[in-house]
Amino acid sequence: MNIITISHSPAEGTLVDGDPRPHQEILKRANFRWSRNVGWYIRNSRDKPAPRPMMERIADELRAVGFEVVVEITDDRRTVAEREADLAERAEQRAERYEQLAQKREAEAAAADAKFRQIADMIPMGQPILVGHHSERRHRKDLDRMERNLGKSVEATREAENYARLADQAGRSQEHRESAPVTARRIDKLEAEERGIQRK
Repeated sequence: MNIITISHSPAEGTLVDGDPRPHQEILKRANFRWSRNVGWYIRNSRDKPAPRPMMERIADELRAVGFEVVVEITDDRRTVAEREADLAERAEQRAERYEQLAQKREAEAAAADAKFRQIADMIPMGQPILVGHHSERRHRKDLDRMERNLGKSVEATREAENYARLADQAGRSQEHRESAPVTARRIDKLEAEERGIQRK
């Protein structure tokens, strides 16, 4: 039997571990999203109270269609220092991942461009297609390959530039969080939350 685990913790947020197919619509209706890195998750659920009623409802719905479901909840709050360290680490990991993807796409663009030039160098400059000649079929095939490789090179270059921009944004985002004005505002907000908790 397929076992599904619905879990919540401050560090990881609300996650679903296991394969809910063909009933993943149950998760989608509860606003779960799919990510290749973490699987099914609720966006912005880290360091938030566990959504217990929703988790139990999803568990009941999945059990009703034949799954064995385990619900795990850890409600221990993380310190501000732990949260900030985690955010910094995730930002660094994002930047590193995007940089690796940018380098991979750059290599793909260079390889496609080299293939384009290799084929182009075999065709004399300005050589038209000689219709009816034995070379016609080969010439048309070479032109098709050149077009495909040129397209691959352009698309890979565009993707490399996008990933490089995302890597830069991840680095700048963390620098912004660590700036003095932003830190001061975050402290003010936390102190206000603490006063609210004390009043209650």
